Amino acid sequence: MPRNSKDVQMLAIQKVKRINHVAELCRKKGWDKKQFIRQAMYYTTISDRTLEKAYDGETKLDMNTVENLAQLFDVSKDEVLESVW
Repeated sequence: MPRNSKDVQMLAIQKVKRINHVAELCRKKGWDKKQFIRQAMYYTTISDRTLEKAYDGETKLDMNTVENLAQLFDVSKDEVLESVW
């Protein structure tokens, strides 16, 4: 049993799993990786390197990046990067 608030926070952090849905969202739009990067670079300020990582499944994305991608796909942030307990 956790003894203090820091222990509770660490326990919560350890149990959260993030799932990246960028590639799936791209497939729904009919985009391959190159088309996604082209579209995202035109409509957002996200770098091509970060976009490649996002497409490849990176789960450690900046929240601004997630928000921009959510707007690009016209979905919620949770549909781009899902947190599962």
